[in-house]
Amino acid sequence: MHGLHGLHKFLLFHLLTCLGRSALGSRIIHGKIVPENSMPYMVSVQNNNGHICGGFLVREDFVVTAAHCNRK
Repeated sequence: MHGLHGLHKFLLFHLLTCLGRSALGSRIIHGKIVPENSMPYMVSVQNNNGHICGGFLVREDFVVTAAHCNRK
């Protein structure tokens, strides 16, 4: 029974590793294209090189982004 527990850990580790790689390689997961200006609360955080990451407009002067936006 102990060997089976180790196998489960091994398989779970590799499953999560593979899922993580595919998520990092994708820009949008299960998304869809919507008409321009149909989501006025969504923002594109940009620098001189273009789009860095997306965000959500909470107030006119406050945008919430994901933690990875800070690394770029």
